Amino acid sequence: MILNKYTIFDTALGAYHQDYSLETEALALRQFADMANEDTQIAKNPEDYSLWHIGTFETTTGQLTAIEPTCIAKAHEHVLQFDHAKNNGKSK
Repeated sequence: MILNKYTIFDTALGAYHQDYSLETEALALRQFADMANEDTQIAKNPEDYSLWHIGTFETTTGQLTAIEPTCIAKAHEHVLQFDHAKNNGKSK
């Protein structure tokens, strides 16, 4: 099975975090969006974090293939507007 390799870049640190593997980009985006909306460092400073696709890993051969890093999401673009949604639902 081929897994995609992802990492998160922190502009304040000026470095990438440890990479991790997931089956699809959709899963990586969902996980990253969740991190941008939960009690995490990413949620506290979403403008500092972005998600990058950096390669693949073949689980049957152990082959790791690097690609040119590609930014696929920025955390601040995935922060849900909970307060805004709550205020729109209130009657005055």
